Amino acid sequence: MKFNKKSLAILLALGLAGCANNAETENNNKREVETKEEVNNNDQSEKPEEKEEQIVEDKNQAHYDVNLSMLKGPTSAGAINMVDWSKNDDDPKFSFNESVEGAPDAVIPQLVSGESDMAIIPPNLAATVYNKTEGKIKVLAINNLGVLYLVENADLNINSIEDLVNSGEAIYTSAKGATPDLAINEVIKDAGFNESDVDIEYLAEASEVAQKMIAGEAKVALLPEPMVTNVLMKSENAKVALDINELYEKETGNPLISAVLVARSDYLEDIDVPLLLETYKKSIEEANSNVDATAALLDKYDIMPEVVAKKALPKLALTYIDGEQMQTMIKNHLEYLYQSNPQLVGGSLPEDDFYYTK
Repeated sequence: MKFNKKSLAILLALGLAGCANNAETENNNKREVETKEEVNNNDQSEKPEEKEEQIVEDKNQAHYDVNLSMLKGPTSAGAINMVDWSKNDDDPKFSFNESVEGAPDAVIPQLVSGESDMAIIPPNLAATVYNKTEGKIKVLAINNLGVLYLVENADLNINSIEDLVNSGEAIYTSAKGATPDLAINEVIKDAGFNESDVDIEYLAEASEVAQKMIAGEAKVALLPEPMVTNVLMKSENAKVALDINELYEKETGNPLISAVLVARSDYLEDIDVPLLLETYKKSIEEANSNVDATAALLDKYDIMPEVVAKKALPKLALTYIDGEQMQTMIKNHLEYLYQSNPQLVGGSLPEDDFYYTK
């Protein structure tokens, strides 16, 4: 085949153009690859720990509303300062919407339904809620140890459980299945007697039991502080017969735990838990160190009368225990109750995810 000069020129031009297009395509592809690599490198530059730090920073700058269920009596004394701080601080991290109930049973449906984010309740009820919700709550801290005493309102000379059984007197207490009921039955059993050997009369609230003692309508009562102090102040004949906390620990090897702070697991995912616990610890420390101011707040929030609170606060066994020590103490307490009657803890012992130990 023969090509003239004109044809060769045209072919040469087309060839050069094709080369140019191929070169441009290669350059474009190269730039695209470089751009993708740059994007990928930028994505990889944000390490997991940096993302975690960002989440922590976001939480530190956040504000949290907390629906908190509390009980009248000693278990709420440690929380009352932080509740009041949240209402008077110009920029509180936590705003507490408190609900004050007369008996622990009223708190359970609030936690189960999600109406409450957090609550202060006896540890066995916390285990019960854990089982009812299939593990959807966690225990954060212990806030009260033993505050239970047997009070007599007559010259019965009760110095032991045997004396109590032999007296034949009915024991008045509150809320079947709550901490006082569990404690007295364990102490009676460990002393070699049966529940049927004593007559226990249950009233709805500890305040009702106290009123019966003050009115002289009951001779023996099992009461927590501050109700014990209230009875001793208003009844000349009343006196403390037995320290149930001491007997319980002696017989079981475990300290009596009156109350713990619990929260819904899904709620904890959205808040700064370490800051919450730090605030709670400070609130308990304030209650122990500033009795007069705390007593005034307990009266203000209808937890207990100020005059009673001033005398009772040093006796409320207010404490703050979290982490592994908390887990060990509550586990031992619940295991002992479970061996006695599985239904006392809701039928089964909680798994390790019940305990917040971070």
